[in-house]
Amino acid sequence: MNRFYHDISHHRIVWKRFLLKSGVPIHPLPPTSRHSLPNLSGLEAERLLLRATSLEKNWSSPNTRVIHSWGFTSYYTVFSMATVPGGQYLIASVGTSVGVSGDRYTDYSLVVYAMDHPLGGAHAIARTQTRTKAYHLKARYTTINGRRCIAVAYVRRDWGRRSDRENPNPPVDVSTWSGDHEIDAPIPIKYECVALEVPLEYLETLSDPRLVPGTPEWVAHASAQPKPFRYLIAIRTRSQLMHPDIDELFGKPYLAVVKRPNSVIFQNLEGGPSATLTCPLPNLAHQRLVSRAIDFPSLGPWSDNAH
Repeated sequence: MNRFYHDISHHRIVWKRFLLKSGVPIHPLPPTSRHSLPNLSGLEAERLLLRATSLEKNWSSPNTRVIHSWGFTSYYTVFSMATVPGGQYLIASVGTSVGVSGDRYTDYSLVVYAMDHPLGGAHAIARTQTRTKAYHLKARYTTINGRRCIAVAYVRRDWGRRSDRENPNPPVDVSTWSGDHEIDAPIPIKYECVALEVPLEYLETLSDPRLVPGTPEWVAHASAQPKPFRYLIAIRTRSQLMHPDIDELFGKPYLAVVKRPNSVIFQNLEGGPSATLTCPLPNLAHQRLVSRAIDFPSLGPWSDNAH
């Protein structure tokens, strides 16, 4: 009898009904038929509702706290990360450390981690090289030419001279500089903002719960699939690029990136010419700074009754 009630209480219909009647905000799911309400399993619907309820209760509490935290092995040095809404996937800019002290890096890449894998834990399921360190990562669900995907944008620096790019020991390593500051480089450098797409159908195939990521069977299965990363566009300039963003404008997916000192470049991710918004800089040389002295009334000599 206990087994009967256990099975009934975990049936998908029960949890889907709870999910529909809960009234709490549900975190976004990947926009695919696999994650639509009719196709959710009972366990997935139960987990989705419990997480949403827990988050809503914690967020509304005057004493918000971390309920649970966990770590996982990335197998790389992680420089920066971005998650898509809902947290199913994490995209990380990584590098492989070399040298005795591990303070030098090579083989810079982007790695996609499945954070909610059916087998539990987080697993690296896709990777692509970036040549130099990628920073200012941005990722979001979108649709590009009818394909549901994760669009990823990042900025990287490169050597401005071909001789430096092809030199195995260039005079400086452009990947060691901060991505948040303008660099007065001792050699010519250039900036590149790259946009990639990762079709969700590929990620779901690579997240097949019947295969354990990293095993020979999974590697053979992954090798038989199309490459998960698809190149979209790259914006190249010798001016500093920073803070890319991805959103939909006029029903189309667009990349926007700041170009110093005072421009924003817009690029349709489905193709076509780019557009630049230039903001006028203030002419500080012709502005007068006015200072005014404010005289306060005298309070007179201090006494025992002064307050």
